Amino acid sequence: ADRRKTDLRAINNFEDNNKDWQYSGRIGVVLYENVDDPSRLSLYFELGASFLTGIYDDDNRRRLSLGGVDFQFRIDDFYLLAEYAKGKVELVDPARTQERRGSYFWFIYKKKIEKPWIESFHIGVRFGSVDPDERLRNGQDLERYAAVAGWEPYPNLRFKVQYERTRERLDR
Repeated sequence: ADRRKTDLRAINNFEDNNKDWQYSGRIGVVLYENVDDPSRLSLYFELGASFLTGIYDDDNRRRLSLGGVDFQFRIDDFYLLAEYAKGKVELVDPARTQERRGSYFWFIYKKKIEKPWIESFHIGVRFGSVDPDERLRNGQDLERYAAVAGWEPYPNLRFKVQYERTRERLDR
């Protein structure tokens, strides 16, 4: 009986709660690339760094800041992608400002076929973890596992099936 009722039709998801800009960017450096020489094993290695910052509240006072590092590694048809991000969310009470972190790892096998109706297919697995407040171990700390399969009948047209399981860290 204490739950607040919300009229979902009254919520406008396309309206920003403040007029402040959010700034974000990523810089990536390809350290090694050898994917265009068919006579050699295809190798690719890229490192990146990213950031996001901006005011997020109705009063235009509290900031959200995130920073991350990522890498992508490829050997022939096998890909490994990983990212680690850490951030800070300023709350009304400065003592409650939250430090956040998260990471994910993708392992993908993608085979290019380049025949009619089969440009490529891929299968992969993903693991991710999210900790929205490093000071607390609670039900919002999550681990996500996913298995994925996809097919590209033509370049840039992809069909994908994904199974995902989320586990709260308190379940351990």
